Amino acid sequence: MSARNIILLTVLVVIAVVIVIAYGDVMGNVQLRLNTYVVSPGEELTLTIINRSWRTIYFGQYYEIHRFTDDNWEQVPLPDRLGEDILYSLRPMRKFEQTITAPSEPGRYRIVKEVGSPIQIKEGTEKVITVEFTVSNNGA
Repeated sequence: MSARNIILLTVLVVIAVVIVIAYGDVMGNVQLRLNTYVVSPGEELTLTIINRSWRTIYFGQYYEIHRFTDDNWEQVPLPDRLGEDILYSLRPMRKFEQTITAPSEPGRYRIVKEVGSPIQIKEGTEKVITVEFTVSNNGA
């Protein structure tokens, strides 16, 4: 293989890597975490979204809480939310914190949030991220 072909091949590989980084699975590097994973009923939790991608992500302040019962996740009704949802943007390599209140019944739960990226043009291409926690009368 000539030096010219090696250089051309190297340039093509670099271009491919840049495309994968720029347009790859952007949402695969977004994580949802809690400050603790076992809480008392009604205790406050800090929910953290971590954007480890190379793109700005967008999400609302709303979230869902699901309870695991009978081998199935069921959405827990939350109090009515008044007003409009707020759209947040989170730049690459940053985090966002939100305080939420744990349900009042003991059990296994998860928090569900949708996040999106401007590269996802079609409706319904948002990623759903979740994190599980336990509500126990014994607390943390």
